[in-house]
Amino acid sequence: MELQAVLGLKELRYLAQDESRVGRKTETKRVITAKGTKPKVKVAWPREAFWLYGVDEPLTGWQWTQQYDKLDSEHFQQFLNALSQQLGDTTAVMQMDQASAHCAQDIVWPENIIPILQPAHCPELNPIERLWQHLKGLWKGETFASLDELRQRVNQEFESLSIVLCQARSLGSLPSNWIAKRFSAGFQSRMGIVHFLDRFWIARYTTLSAASSLGKMR
Repeated sequence: MELQAVLGLKELRYLAQDESRVGRKTETKRVITAKGTKPKVKVAWPREAFWLYGVDEPLTGWQWTQQYDKLDSEHFQQFLNALSQQLGDTTAVMQMDQASAHCAQDIVWPENIIPILQPAHCPELNPIERLWQHLKGLWKGETFASLDELRQRVNQEFESLSIVLCQARSLGSLPSNWIAKRFSAGFQSRMGIVHFLDRFWIARYTTLSAASSLGKMR
């Protein structure tokens, strides 16, 4: 990649980052039943929960997560520090949303992580959202006696995730698929990434806003 040569980088990676709340409250889903039959499921209502902080690399299927009790800048900083060590000598461009924890002034960004903020209220732009959706669908309808039991269930599903499945979920549709593939084609400079994504976000956000306005007019 030309960008690696310009910056003298050993390796440059594209990561999608996000957090997702996982709790003991039973999530239900639609099921197929015989006509006239109403499905029944045991539902629990405890409010205990924890947060998954994760990154996903759409081009390779690599994913890495950490579990924390809260979503705040302090835990996000811990996540960044751990991710930086995980990346080692490689540098990554990391796409994420504009959560307050991500934009806090006291965040110290590691040298090998380049943050890129996507437009507000556009989760469909982030590939890792589809990975969260897939994982949470695996334990819908289940109840857990404790938070530790839920953590074990989550860890079990992460261990069974295959690289092919992660790629399929992350690159399942545009626009995230197009972004990842365009990224792999290379850029002339480090700022080339920023300018490219800025133009894409603006164009995408403008399209979404126009479609929303048209819908309201109708």
